[in-house]
Amino acid sequence: MKETMGDRIFHIIKMRGLKKVEFARILNIDQSYVTQLIKGRNMPSNRLIEDICQKFNINTSWLCDGIGYMYRTQHCEAEILSWAAKLAYDTRDTFPRKLALALSRLDEKEWTVLEHLAYNIFPELTNHTYTHCQISINNSADQDNINAKKCKESL
Repeated sequence: MKETMGDRIFHIIKMRGLKKVEFARILNIDQSYVTQLIKGRNMPSNRLIEDICQKFNINTSWLCDGIGYMYRTQHCEAEILSWAAKLAYDTRDTFPRKLALALSRLDEKEWTVLEHLAYNIFPELTNHTYTHCQISINNSADQDNINAKKCKESL
């Protein structure tokens, strides 16, 4: 089943640790309207799409179409958060999920050992360019307005 815009709105609420009423208050809308959006009974206006993207730093293409990264950012944090969110919501017993859990439990000494192993396996990690992820997401408000209009037109 394809993920809907309502699913993605619900995901934003969960990822931010908000209740629907808090999300509604931030956007100056009724909590009942948030429920209707999540259930797909109503579609957000262009203005609301723009507000969600601006106030929560959300990528318009992701919100409207599920394309790209959830967050509008050019930093590695978006890539890490997106990956972690996928693992958090995927309850299957997969290797990436087990590995992420194991990594989350490492102490400082274990991280040092793992770091040395990783540099031996992946020498390119020592390359300075890995400290700056190259994610090409346009952060301009104009582009978000264009994307919001395209999103609304495609519905």
